[in-house]
Amino acid sequence: PPPPPSRPKKGLTTKILAARNNSRRRGLRYEMIRKASQRSGSRRKLRNQRDVKLRDELEDYLEKYLEDTLGVEKRYNASMKMLQKMQKKMRKKFGNIADFVSDGGNDMSSIVGLSDTLLQKIQDAMDQSVCRPVDLVVDTFHRFAPMMKMYNIYIIQYNDFMNVFQDLKANVSKFRRFCEKQSEAPQSVMIKPVQQIPRYKLILRDLQKHLPSDDKLHVKLKEAIELVSEAADHCNKELEKHSNQLLYNEVKTRFSGKLKKFNENPKRVVIKEGMLEKIGGFGYFQDRVFVLFNDCLAYGKGKSMGKVNIRNVLNFGTFEVFPDAKEKSQFEIRIRK
Repeated sequence: PPPPPSRPKKGLTTKILAARNNSRRRGLRYEMIRKASQRSGSRRKLRNQRDVKLRDELEDYLEKYLEDTLGVEKRYNASMKMLQKMQKKMRKKFGNIADFVSDGGNDMSSIVGLSDTLLQKIQDAMDQSVCRPVDLVVDTFHRFAPMMKMYNIYIIQYNDFMNVFQDLKANVSKFRRFCEKQSEAPQSVMIKPVQQIPRYKLILRDLQKHLPSDDKLHVKLKEAIELVSEAADHCNKELEKHSNQLLYNEVKTRFSGKLKKFNENPKRVVIKEGMLEKIGGFGYFQDRVFVLFNDCLAYGKGKSMGKVNIRNVLNFGTFEVFPDAKEKSQFEIRIRK
């Protein structure tokens, strides 16, 4: 019989098996790396596609945003110029409307001039190609927002304008026919300056909401919104002061009695008026009308919102009363500066 095959040496068999296993492990490792690389590439590709999609959506939004902003300013500018011409015609045809615009129409000229500037700046920003147009638009609002405080002249007298307007429209048929011939109702045009600053604020906030969080424009945009808000608050405060002053002038016509106890104060405004019970010298209660001003408290006999015979005035001296913005039934007392 043939001799049995010789067995390989033990050490050689181990080396062969170890090399084979190492080769398999390397193959598996390479396969895992290859698959991981494919997955990573797929994720990178998806991420790039998503970034491209977001960038395209942002560009589409900014393009539409600029067109809408330009359209809003164009329509507003056209309305203001129409209102300006309308007021000139009213002044020429109706002499008793001389107070329709304060200072001979200077406030309307300022409003139209500011609108012309904003419109031109927005148009220039869209026509240039050096930088993003939206950056220049935000910079324009940032620069010109403090000038919007001049709207307070028109806003303060808007109610007076409307009272004159409604009175003429109700009593003068010629004026009524004049209003009917206009291409746009005068009262709908006259309210637009009152609404314009809040509209600017909404336009800027809409942009803030859609910009990416890492966009560098956020800093200047936030400042522009704050400046526009400051201009709106200024106009509201001036309107409130004017309304309180008118109320004080109206209240003065209802007062009689010991008026000499009032100190001279051209800035005096009415905070609150109502009926309260006063304890008399003999301990019994007396119904009295109390009027709280920002610098004194007056009371007397009469009816609330009617004729009042002033009996006494308590001047506050070094402190002053301010209405609470949140609670109408509360008041704040501070040392007068």
